[in-house]
Amino acid sequence: MPRKIAGKIVKKASVRLLDQSVRGAELALLPCGRESVSELTCGDTNDLVLQKNRERLERYTAENKLNASETRDKILEIVFKQKKHFSIQGMVGTVREEFPEIGFATIYRSVALFLEAEILTEAFTNSKGITFYEMNREVEHDHVQCLDCHKIFEYRLPKVDLQVRRTVANLSFRAPVTRNVVYAHCDLIKNK
Repeated sequence: MPRKIAGKIVKKASVRLLDQSVRGAELALLPCGRESVSELTCGDTNDLVLQKNRERLERYTAENKLNASETRDKILEIVFKQKKHFSIQGMVGTVREEFPEIGFATIYRSVALFLEAEILTEAFTNSKGITFYEMNREVEHDHVQCLDCHKIFEYRLPKVDLQVRRTVANLSFRAPVTRNVVYAHCDLIKNK
């Protein structure tokens, strides 16, 4: 059903914005007039996803003969609490707020280990060259970054994903990992 945002009729998009699908979240308005889910931009993380990621870490540490680490577990719990895409600099700030005794290098090494263990994924690099991460939810999706308000939107286009997989297979590659990021100015903000 079409609705009016910033004086402009907007039809329901054929793209499902993942950050708009979270039930019971507090809504805020962006400068363009779009509704934004506060603090929930990288989708819903349920207990099953958290459990799978804990198992990944256990498997990774066992395979690589790494000792268990209370500090690493603290950092992991903070990663699990993240509801937004985050930069490593942001993660350092968040961890040090709660655990000031944890050093920068430990946080950087832990994030690198979480990437290697496939607990975290590199979501995208923004228009300023800062890399953002998110929890591995095993849901393929892409990102749009608004160059006006810097909000990050997630979307899924399953037909495009299927076409990419077919094309990659036709080129004799397997296990495609694709990352599409659209950097865009908001048409709605101009009309305010």
